[in-house]
Amino acid sequence: MKYTDLLEKLQKENKEHIVLMKSGIFFVAIGKDALELNRLIGLKLTCMKEELCKVRISNEKLGKIRSQVK
Repeated sequence: MKYTDLLEKLQKENKEHIVLMKSGIFFVAIGKDALELNRLIGLKLTCMKEELCKVRISNEKLGKIRSQVK
């Protein structure tokens, strides 16, 4: 199963959540989750093709955001 296929499967199973998947030193979100993270906290969108965009966030930055939300 390809990386994007797995992310899409997890999104379908967890529609009420934003799905992030670890990729090296980053966490990645795609599709609607990427758009939502861009809107909420301004993460930079990278579009691989029309209607398929992603964002990525480092573990360090994610930890800072988590501590602000709690």
